[in-house]
Amino acid sequence: MGAATVATSGIQVAGTLLAAQGQQADAKQQAAFARQNQQLALRAAADTRVRGEQAAGKARTEGSRVVGEAKAALGASGVDAAGGSAQDAMATTRMFSELDAQTLKNNAAREAWGLNVEAANIGKQALALEHRGRQAAIATLLTGGAQVANTFASYKRST
Repeated sequence: MGAATVATSGIQVAGTLLAAQGQQADAKQQAAFARQNQQLALRAAADTRVRGEQAAGKARTEGSRVVGEAKAALGASGVDAAGGSAQDAMATTRMFSELDAQTLKNNAAREAWGLNVEAANIGKQALALEHRGRQAAIATLLTGGAQVANTFASYKRST
């Protein structure tokens, strides 16, 4: 076997190995970025739930403030705030402030659910990236091996 054939084959093997390692390293890096994005989406979902709870609390506080002001205004004008239409109006205000609070919580829960789904999808993408990286590396090794074999076969035919 000629020195040039051995050198060419060695270079082909080294190039194939480096290419396969590079493909796998690139896929691992992309998967790592995807996992970081997954964690960010999970944190955003948790933050969304907290903000929903806070907004709901503010809506309840605002409703209580409106009821308190109504009671004070009714008392100052000599109207009995504990009965009749005054009590009905305050009950309606409480009901609507609770409805607002529940709407805010539900909207936050829906947004958080969407972010959790996004995080799950990103996690699946990370797995797919790693898998594709392994497949590309294997394909590169097989192709490189075939090229080396072809180089040897060509040499054999020429001698």
